[in-house]
Amino acid sequence: RHLNMVLLLGVTQLLVFVIGLPVLVLVFLRRNKYQGGGGLKKHATIVRYGLFYGAYKESAYYWEIVLTARKIMIVALSVFGPGLGTERQAQMVLAVLLVCISLEIAGDPFKLVNDRFRVLSRLEIATLFVQWATMWSGSMIFASQDPDSKPFVVFLTVIVAIVNVGMLVWLVVQFFSEYAYEQKEEAAKKGGEGSTLVKMLASARHSIQRWRFNRMTPDEQQRAIRRRTTEAKDSNITDNPVTIEMSEVEIKVNAGHQYWWRRFNCRFSHPATNHRRGNGTVAP
Repeated sequence: RHLNMVLLLGVTQLLVFVIGLPVLVLVFLRRNKYQGGGGLKKHATIVRYGLFYGAYKESAYYWEIVLTARKIMIVALSVFGPGLGTERQAQMVLAVLLVCISLEIAGDPFKLVNDRFRVLSRLEIATLFVQWATMWSGSMIFASQDPDSKPFVVFLTVIVAIVNVGMLVWLVVQFFSEYAYEQKEEAAKKGGEGSTLVKMLASARHSIQRWRFNRMTPDEQQRAIRRRTTEAKDSNITDNPVTIEMSEVEIKVNAGHQYWWRRFNCRFSHPATNHRRGNGTVAP
């Protein structure tokens, strides 16, 4: 009964979803490529199937299927591989990753609209190398179970953590860098100041600067202002230092009377009354 369920559900879904969908996408892309009227550059084809080939060269329109095959093989080895044994399973994964790295370098599938698009190939190859190095380190750690190999195991563990975290940081920084570049280009085309998100980030930056300034002592505040104004190496000051560093003063008008609040030890006085009397007291 269990075998019947495996054949009825497992094998059927394996053929339909795991193998059938990628093959179906490849058939559609190939049919549209060799079809007259623009091929893959036709607007209707881009709208329907552009997600699968838009980032690749026209000669490598099928590359998404290659990536899908790589994922299928890795998942299959993780599911059915334990029967081979841990060491042979790791070696099989290393072989698959090595083939994928070779194909990525030889195929060079990504479309190069300008030089900024070269980072796509670098990121793809770098992530594959990180996966390969992580799997190789895991196999070495598994083979080093004796007590004398403990320093070596710790060293490999630290290296793997640093490499993976570094790769993640690179991906995140590259993502936000490209996003900022696109927003800057869009703002330059429209002649505006950029998107709402960019304005919110700028406002948050100024708020943090004001918060840090308000936590300083009066002497530190004066030194910070001098660094931003009179002692600045660059005379082109784009930000008004008063709006960034100076403490805020709130004015409240109630029944014709003005109330001045002193906040963050900021003192203000009228020039006409800022003199001392004969007895040494300050005029009100």
